Amino acid sequence: MKLIKISTTFLPGVALALLSSTTIASQPPFETIIAGANLGGGNIEPLLIDVGEKCGVDPRKAEMPWFNRVIFGNLNSAKVQEATQAQAEGNRERYEAAIASISC
Repeated sequence: MKLIKISTTFLPGVALALLSSTTIASQPPFETIIAGANLGGGNIEPLLIDVGEKCGVDPRKAEMPWFNRVIFGNLNSAKVQEATQAQAEGNRERYEAAIASISC
């Protein structure tokens, strides 16, 4: 984690927001995405690992363009949503079908 010095002239809330966003931005994309999903109450880590395995990519080491294209891109957004929903419902068969349909 990268430590930064923040000027004490900031309002406390602004300093906290700045520190939080800087800390998150300094993390690898995988960790940043996981942190964001955790804040929203989701668990996207297994999905990222499964899609990475299908595509021959280690998502822990992938750069943001891979996530933008494969996970967040228009081509796969509905499929990723389907996988996320199936995972939340515990429907393994539907989850695996959604993962299989994602384009690398």
